[in-house]
Amino acid sequence: MQIRDLAQRVAYALSADVERIDIKLPFTVERVGDQLMSQPDELLLIARTLMTTLGGTTFRGKVPIAEGVEAFLFERDGQGIMMLWDRGIAPTDGKDGRVKTPRAQPRRAANECRPVGQRDTPHSVHRPNGQHQLR
Repeated sequence: MQIRDLAQRVAYALSADVERIDIKLPFTVERVGDQLMSQPDELLLIARTLMTTLGGTTFRGKVPIAEGVEAFLFERDGQGIMMLWDRGIAPTDGKDGRVKTPRAQPRRAANECRPVGQRDTPHSVHRPNGQHQLR
């Protein structure tokens, strides 16, 4: 199983509200004489990161970000966690098949986070540590 495939399968499984996900332990086992030697492979860190980041979350929905991008929103304890990846599809304008040049769009700064379900007041920004900063 590839890294990307594992991550996507976990996201889709959680979005289907499964209670449990079983995966094969990411170890390579070989016999050396009378002993079995096990070595973790590269999926161990990915699996651990997925489990600690998405464990105990609730799927809140898919978010329309851009053409060719999958974005899943999860929530844990009022904090949103977004998992996204591109589907490898280049956006085209549909007329002649040329790739569209994306236009700059205003985005929320990475450090301006807010709990899921809360809205910013016109004069404050929610910070990840729960404090508010006046603008």
